[in-house]
Amino acid sequence: MKLLLENWRKYLNEDVPQPGESSGAARTEDPERTEEVTVRELLKLPYKVAYHPDIEQIEADPKHEDRTWEVYIKVKEYSEYFEVNTDLSELPPIQVKGEWVIDGAHRINALRLASKNTPELLDQIVRVSFLPGEYFGPGEGLGVK
Repeated sequence: MKLLLENWRKYLNEDVPQPGESSGAARTEDPERTEEVTVRELLKLPYKVAYHPDIEQIEADPKHEDRTWEVYIKVKEYSEYFEVNTDLSELPPIQVKGEWVIDGAHRINALRLASKNTPELLDQIVRVSFLPGEYFGPGEGLGVK
């Protein structure tokens, strides 16, 4: 029965990009608040988004050596999906803690890329959850306060 359910889930999500090795687990904390914003507004929010400068550099240079980087590959996969599937209502909320996006960096980077080719994405609504506390950024030895 378990195998049947796993195969059914796989069938249902066949065309939907799944989190990759570079994706962290979603936080399970209760948010202080959740807001609905357009992608246009999301891309202008002042929060720090992991990988953003790197993805922009790689995308700008077709011969960039990091086009095989697993993060870039996952962002491109999401981006291509969003260009065809512009309904973002089922996306989990982007999660913000302190000044960092702690869950959703791949999606934000992908939306930034996809909206260049599919500008109607800019008017789609996404949810952003704001978690309590501070976060000091990704990296070894850093953590949550």
